[in-house]
This record gives sequence, C-alpha cells and structure tokens, in this order.
Amino acid sequence: MLDVDGVAPFDDAPPVEQPWAQQSFSLETERTGELLAAVLARPDLAPDVRIGHMLMLANFEVGQGQHLQAAERAASAVELAEAYGVDSARSSAWWTLGYALQRAGNTGASRNAFTESCDAALQAAEPHRRRECVDGHRHTYYLEKQWSAAIATYEAAREQWLDAGQVFGECQALIWSAEAYRKVGLRDDAERRFAQVEAKYRAMKARSKAMARGGLADLYERMAANHNDAGRRAKAHAYSHLACQHGSRGPVPDRPL
Repeated sequence: MLDVDGVAPFDDAPPVEQPWAQQSFSLETERTGELLAAVLARPDLAPDVRIGHMLMLANFEVGQGQHLQAAERAASAVELAEAYGVDSARSSAWWTLGYALQRAGNTGASRNAFTESCDAALQAAEPHRRRECVDGHRHTYYLEKQWSAAIATYEAAREQWLDAGQVFGECQALIWSAEAYRKVGLRDDAERRFAQVEAKYRAMKARSKAMARGGLADLYERMAANHNDAGRRAKAHAYSHLACQHGSRGPVPDRPL
C-alpha cells in the first residue's frame, strides 16, 4: 500500500525514464500490482507513460478478478488519453475498458467500448489493433450465447487474419469458431476446425525449427571459417561439424593429425 503522502514504499520500482512497455515486474502476482501502483504514485509521469501503466494495472486487475476496479481504471485512462490527445493510447485504453466490462458481464457497454476502440484504431492507422477490437466484439457474442452471430464473426475473422498473413490470429479464430460449433452440437464442424488448427501449428513449428537450424548452421559456418583462417584447424573442424548437424552442406575441414 502507498503511504498517506503518496510516496512509493518500494525502492525497486522501475525508473520513470524507462519506457513502460520495456519494464519487467516481479513474477509474484501480489507484488506486480503493488509495483505498478508505486509507479503510478509518482507525480512526474508523462501522460503517455501514466496511461500505459494504468492499462497494465487494469489488465492485471482483470486477471485477478477485480473487473469493476479494472473498468474504472481503464475509463480513467480513456479520459486521460482524450484530455492530453494521446492518440497512440486511445484505442488500447478503450479496448482495455471493453475487456474489463466484458469480464464483468456488462456486454452491452463492452460492445460500445470495443466500437470506440475500433474507431480510434482506424484514426491512428493501426490495422492490427482494429482486428483485435473486432475480436472483442466476437467474444461478446460468444459470452451472450449468440452462437450464430459468434460463428459468423469468427469465420469472418479467420478470413481477415488469413488475408493479413497472420497465422496465429487465424488459428485463434478457428479455435473460437470450433468452440462455438461445439456449443450448438455441430461436433463434426468443430473437429474439422480443431484439426485445421493442429495442422497449422505443426506447420508453424516445422518452419520455426527449419529457420533455427538454418540460422545455427550459418553461425557455425562463420565460426569455422574464422578459426580456419586463424590456423585453428581443430576448432574449425569442430564448428564445421556442428554446422553440418544443423543443415549445412559445406565442407568439413580435415581434422589435423
């Protein structure tokens, strides 16, 4: 807790000059909220930094089940962003408010907040944020058990993520679509979408492994060449051998006698 003078009691609170998005807080959940509150107690925070910390704390509060408190904090962040013209934070603030209201069960107000977030994202030319806002609408349909509307919007989301080349977003839309299909008893449709997700994840994993192998092979080839140029043939041979293990087809220098 903060003392009556508003002085942060923690010496390990992140410095003000450090960008909020780059700060790391304790993994102990009971400390995370306190550390964020300690930063917010400082009077010299720039508006964008203060808004960023407010949204971090609001999202943390949602995770702790403090939905109404989170909604109030997010609403304050919206007001601050509007007052200081922090356009880069308006969409995020409205989205966090919609998220908190959604979890609190106020789906009507949540939908309005997501709409505001979409509008702010369009004005700020943030297409990725806009897709996230639209996803918020879809989850609202799901929570309201409007299964037909939820399925239709999840299927539309899948196409949007696919067109944007965002495989992870496409998979998320497929998962939610499958869950909605299960709710209405269409298990075959649900299973087909789950199978699609599994196939896409396997493909992503295979590509990641291939890229990792290629990157390591290149690194080991360079290290082998450097050692070879310096006359360190034994080390060059060892690194060249490692490069081959990670996909390189280059020559392996002969091991010296």
